[in-house]
Parts: sequence; structure tokens; C-alpha cells
Amino acid sequence: MSSKLQVLAIEPYYGGSHRAFLHGLAEGSRHRFQLLTQPARFWKWRMRGSAIRLAERMARSRFEPDVIVATDMLSLAEFMALYGRKVPAILYMHENQLVYPTRVLDERDVHFGFTNITSCLAATRVVWNSTYHMESFLEAAYDLLRKMPDERPEGVAASIRDRSVVIPPGLDLAAIDAVDMTRPEPPVILWNHRWEHDKRPELFFEAMERLDRLGLDFRIAVLGESFEDRPEVFDMARRSLGSRIARFGYVEDLTEYHGWLRQCAISVSTADQENFGIAAVEAAYAGASPLWPDRLSYPELMAGRDHLYRDMDELMRKLEDLIESGFDARVYRDHVRELGRYGWDEVIGRYDDLLEELART
Repeated sequence: MSSKLQVLAIEPYYGGSHRAFLHGLAEGSRHRFQLLTQPARFWKWRMRGSAIRLAERMARSRFEPDVIVATDMLSLAEFMALYGRKVPAILYMHENQLVYPTRVLDERDVHFGFTNITSCLAATRVVWNSTYHMESFLEAAYDLLRKMPDERPEGVAASIRDRSVVIPPGLDLAAIDAVDMTRPEPPVILWNHRWEHDKRPELFFEAMERLDRLGLDFRIAVLGESFEDRPEVFDMARRSLGSRIARFGYVEDLTEYHGWLRQCAISVSTADQENFGIAAVEAAYAGASPLWPDRLSYPELMAGRDHLYRDMDELMRKLEDLIESGFDARVYRDHVRELGRYGWDEVIGRYDDLLEELART
């Protein structure tokens, strides 16, 4: 397709990884993007109310899209009905509300899960950031719909699967390449995830307390975005591990953040929820030997099993081995070679091809 497509990109929660994804997609694509966004706050209200507000804004716009790209934070079915134009639509699933861990077993509001389901059914194509994410969602959707007391819709999961494709989110790996690698002593162990309960920070700090009692020489860098309602374990760990801390807190400047990634020798994830693992991939690409749970999306991110652990005992054994063995340049090169496929320059063509395919429908 020689002419540029007009692409409407909708993001009701324009912040963090959602913002980075949309920015990278629009910047790297050969097509013209018009962004329709709202600030990243009040996520429940965004899922329930953004379709109305954003459809109102489009009614006043002269932009006529050839294709729409929306994310899971939008009720796509409601938006398309209110928008009133027949335009092929891609729904990009960063996460979903059917399998996201809740703090209390009976806390889940299934209405948000139903919004994800109807959005998938309203989309021409559903793009998932990992195979794990797609499969776990489809299983949960099937289970939820079977709970309906009567008039259960049939074939919903199969219909969503038929329109689904897995494409990873592009990452700005070139920005990491632009920062020099430094290796301070003692080795720095990194935890660079959101400071929320689903990332299980208490497991990371338990492992660090065990290493401390063993008398091994190490430091820790606890990065990632924190929020007002953060788990208490962070404040507790800051007191108990104070002498081990190299950095503790969010690093807003990206160049500085990438510099910290380049300093770290080991990176750890303890997550209970991960549909892709942007922070984990960035850290491993930067040179921090990864230790990831042998579950969720992690096994499909990188070949081999040396970087995966099944339980706390195995995590501790591998942490001790990495601290004692030090940096392995050959392993680092292998990681960079494999994880490089997640850079925007490698994946943007797949998105552009999909946009053009839909424009022809």
C-alpha cells in the first residue's frame, strides 16, 4: 500500500507503558496517526465512561480514520456504537480484568471483564502482547460466560481466538544501547517493577533478607513507579536493608533510568501478574542477568531455563550462583541477541502490515 493510512489511536489511560507503546507505534509507523487520549487516572471510570466522552470529541473532529487502534482500557463496543461509522478496528490488549490478581478473593467486579469481552467481539482484530495473555484470557472468558444462569452466548472464546494475533509491544532498546555499561562492586541486584501487590515485592525483599543473613556482598536497586497506596513492605525493607540500598525509588528521567539498568548485575521478578514483562526485558537487555518466575509470560520471552526459577529455594540458589560467578560476557551477548527482537525496529513492520490488511477489508 503506497499511500499513508489515517489511523485513529485511542487510549483512555495515556500514561506509563500505555503511553510509551502508543508513542512508539505512532513514531515508528509509516502511516499517519491521530491520538485521542485521556490522562492516566481513575481507571475504573475510564473503562466505563471514556467511550461517551471520546465519541463526543470525535463528533467534533474532521479526522476520518481508515483504521482505529484502541486498547483494553476502552469499551470499544460502546465507542463504535456511539461513533456511528463503520471503520475496521484493532484492539490491543495490554492487560485484562478477568485474570488480574485481586487483593481479596471476592473483590473482583466482573463488569470490567465483560467490557474486555465485548471489546474483543467488537474488534476486527485483537492483538495480544503474549500467547500466555491470550490463552489465560480466553479460558477465563469461557469460565465466566458459563456462569450465566441462562441464555449463555455460544462460541465467544472461539470467535475471539479467530480474530486474534500475538505481537509484542515494541521497546525503545536503542535508548538503552546509547548508555554506557558500568559494573560497580559489589554487584547490584535490581527490582524494577510497579510498587503494587501483584508484583509480589515481599518475595523479593524476603530473598534479599536471606542473602543479607548469608553475609554475601551485594547492593540493591529498587526502581519502578510507586503510588500513594503502596504496600507497606517497601517502607519496612528500606529500614531493614538500608545498608544494602544503592537506589530506592522511581527514576523519572529515562536516560538516568537506563543508566541504573546498565549498572545492575542481576534483575529479579517476583510477579503474580505479567502479561508481557517490559521492565524485565529492558533490564535483561541492559545486561542484568534475569531471574524470572517459571510461569506467566516469562517462559516465552527468552529461550532456555537457566534464567527461570520455580520457588524461593531455587531463586536463592541461582542468586548465590550469580553473585559468586560474576558477569558472563557470552551469556550477556546471547541475551541481547535474542531480546533484540522486541525493539521497535523489529516489530513495527508487523503492526503496519496489520493496519494495511484491515484497511483493505
